[in-house]
Amino acid sequence: MWFFIISTQTMFLAVFGYFYLKEKVSLVGFFSILLAMGGITIMVGDSLSTGSFFGNMVALAIPINFAILVMIIRKNKNLDMVPAIFYSGIFSVIYGLALSENFAFTNHDLLMGFYLGVPQLALGFICITIGSRTTASTTIGLLMLTETVFAPIWVWLFLNEIPPISVFIGGAIIIGAIILKSFDKNKATS
Repeated sequence: MWFFIISTQTMFLAVFGYFYLKEKVSLVGFFSILLAMGGITIMVGDSLSTGSFFGNMVALAIPINFAILVMIIRKNKNLDMVPAIFYSGIFSVIYGLALSENFAFTNHDLLMGFYLGVPQLALGFICITIGSRTTASTTIGLLMLTETVFAPIWVWLFLNEIPPISVFIGGAIIIGAIILKSFDKNKATS
């Protein structure tokens, strides 16, 4: 469920971009978003009914805050926001320490934390921060959905967890939506 909620960033980026930056969403962009959200719904299937209301509302803060971050970057293209990624990492450590029940970490835990924190999150968000300056909000949202597609593939490849066929069908639909958006003639505003 949380993955579906986080994937709604595509819609929030388009809506916030429309109202805050006056970016128009083309018909192809709008259809691509609907197609991608359909693919996500297929991927998560039965898990939509699980989860607590409070947890789901907390998860909803992630795509909204991400959309706000992209709006700030897009509005202030000349402002270097990469240092903000460094500070967000420091605040994440502080929050993590405050919320931890246990400080017993194995070497494996530390290694996995490093792999998640440095190459995946830090470098990924640096690229997003730099790319958001010149890329339309709808396009950013659709490209961010590649995480939704590749997450189960990485788990399949590295942890041997076989995803259900719905993940492959939904992932193919999302990739189709991204490809459709790449053919949009109105790229500057959508």
